Amino acid sequence: MKYSMLVILILASVIWGQERDIKVYKSSLYLGGSGNYPRYMTISDKSIASHGNFGLSGHIGFNVTEHFGFRLTPSYLLLQSFWYGNDGSEQDNYVNMATLNIEAIYNILPCEIISPYFLVGYGATYFKSSNPYLGPNGNRDWIKDAYTGYQALLGLGAEFKFWDDLSIKAEFDYITASNNKIDGNEHVNEVKGILQSNGDSYMNLSFGFYWYFWTGEESKICEPFSIREVIREVPVEVETVLIDTVYIDKVIEKAIIKRESFVLENVRFKFDEDVLTSESEIILRNVARVLNKYPEEKIEILGHTDNWGTDEYNLDLSERRAKSVKQFLVAQDIDSTRLFTAGCGERNPIADNSTSQGRAINRRIEFSIYDGVSSKCPKVDEIELDDSSLDGKLDNDEQKRIAAKLLQGGQLTFTNVRFKFDSDELTDNSKKILDNVASVLNKLTDLKLEIQGHTDSKGSRTYNQNLSERRANSVKNFLINKGISSERLSSVGFGESNPVSTNNTDEGRAKNRRIEFRKIN
Repeated sequence: MKYSMLVILILASVIWGQERDIKVYKSSLYLGGSGNYPRYMTISDKSIASHGNFGLSGHIGFNVTEHFGFRLTPSYLLLQSFWYGNDGSEQDNYVNMATLNIEAIYNILPCEIISPYFLVGYGATYFKSSNPYLGPNGNRDWIKDAYTGYQALLGLGAEFKFWDDLSIKAEFDYITASNNKIDGNEHVNEVKGILQSNGDSYMNLSFGFYWYFWTGEESKICEPFSIREVIREVPVEVETVLIDTVYIDKVIEKAIIKRESFVLENVRFKFDEDVLTSESEIILRNVARVLNKYPEEKIEILGHTDNWGTDEYNLDLSERRAKSVKQFLVAQDIDSTRLFTAGCGERNPIADNSTSQGRAINRRIEFSIYDGVSSKCPKVDEIELDDSSLDGKLDNDEQKRIAAKLLQGGQLTFTNVRFKFDSDELTDNSKKILDNVASVLNKLTDLKLEIQGHTDSKGSRTYNQNLSERRANSVKNFLINKGISSERLSSVGFGESNPVSTNNTDEGRAKNRRIEFRKIN
């Protein structure tokens, strides 16, 4: 029963671990410890290996790269054997041994939850027997003295990465000593072990842990593509679905007859692109078939986005996606003169943009009957500002959007304010974005802002907290250099503690890496 429970526990741990997002670093330092079960593998013919063995080890390790590292391992081992005296009695012998090994380790699969490795090592030994085999002449008491020696080892192991900074390790080592005294029974011309030497050999099974107290730059070898820092929307993964073409036909025909607009929710695009998904193409073939039944009707195709990213970018993306739908329908024999496109960007939401579900709903393609004039998308100049003194003073549409969000909502989020990798140094493009923020603040002279830095969950919490604080302070200093009084600005870092999306995907983590501005009184 106890073995069944152990197997169930191990399987549950492995299954749980496979759902984790592995953090791998280019280099790292760790401390560790393990319990050992050593046992003789080659022993003199008069002595017999016993089971009363145990040991303890410590580990100090440095992973130079994702695959290669070194480890210093001091250990204490107790090895038991027995032999039969001349009177037939069983005589137990215990060898107390201290070892110090330096080991080179190669991690075979560093990106996996269960990461196998092999190692080679060399070390020093210090040992003493308690009751060695005396031999027929009874003059072997001298072997009770303490001895020093050397040993070589080969090992196989696996590291179980169930937590970010703490992992479990299991290992098997085969060790060959430089002398034949470890078992307390020295024969000069014995040939032992896989190395065919005159030294005793033993195996060591160990189970322990590693604690990573320092990690360097995060590795990218585990990701098939580089992580995109500029994320302007959350992708919605569309699974292969059984499309009800009859239902789609009815929706389209009803909308045309009643001259209503309609939205087909599974018309999606590849992430941050205007490329239609395969499911979307199936749906749009149905749209084309129904539209061909009403050849006199003209259709307007409107693209919409959520409010992540700049207004300018969202307008461009929504227009490109609307044109992509038009091009596909034209390829399905719809007369291009019947189709008109427009991009509304983020300006006409139909759900709450503060939730991932609401943003997914707002990212849509809308079809409507076109009567000659498109009036679906509000213009930038229709945004009402609370401060009438700004009329005519803002330089561009983006500044007007920034001013409107700060005055009306009190909070402004940028996922495209970026920094150089693992640094608080702003990129050139980010400086251009912040120039617009500075221009608005120079006109809204009474506005005070808190600058908030956020990260994803990769790296330790302490490191992410520090990085978010440095990045928020970097934005603050940039605005001060643009003439904004430091008394109007404060900065704070939240690290990974306030995510707005999942940290289990590249896109979600990129969205969590952001700078936010909050109006304060």
